[in-house]
Amino acid sequence: MQFQRLVAFAVAALTSLACHAQEVRYSFSGVVYQSGSFTNPSFDLHVAVGEAFTGAFWYDASVASYGGGVTQDGGTSYGYRTGGLTIAVGGLTAASTTPAQIFVNDNGYAGYDSFSTSALNPIAITGTSYSADAFFLGLNDLTGKAFSTSALPTTLDSLFNDNSIGLDFVNGLGDQYSIYGNITEFHNVAAVPEPATYALMLAGLGALGFVARRRIS
Repeated sequence: MQFQRLVAFAVAALTSLACHAQEVRYSFSGVVYQSGSFTNPSFDLHVAVGEAFTGAFWYDASVASYGGGVTQDGGTSYGYRTGGLTIAVGGLTAASTTPAQIFVNDNGYAGYDSFSTSALNPIAITGTSYSADAFFLGLNDLTGKAFSTSALPTTLDSLFNDNSIGLDFVNGLGDQYSIYGNITEFHNVAAVPEPATYALMLAGLGALGFVARRRIS
């Protein structure tokens, strides 16, 4: 009976590992094309047009959509809550603190396919005392060939050719300072397994090794 329990534990551990979260992670960089406050020029965070930015976003591709809907152009939009987003520009950094809001649009606006992720409040900010009102990244496939299912993509390839970020700050007086940038490149980053994943894998392999030794002896 003990032997059978060990076998069952090993199989369950390795099966659970195979079904673990499928994390997709990308880093990106680009250049600011617009920065400033339209309502109050004295509200200035000193981020210049042409300044470089960097960032990263990630999500679990195994998460199912919580719902879909038809876009104004007859396409389909699917929503997800997973992953996160960070951006650093001009001495400012912004990072999501809760699962991001992701939308995948198949044949959306003007026939584009698009992938967008945005951080929801509260957003962690360093480099300024002002809070962030909006914080997003958008990838657009102008050919409309990127998506055909409701599943989150496991790769985001070169079809995405019109990509941007946006970050809006507010000063508490109704004024907004906006930073918008064009993403010039983004790269897939190998996901690093969580410690719990390693522990589960080692436990399963250890149990199988013990079973093998028992059978030999």
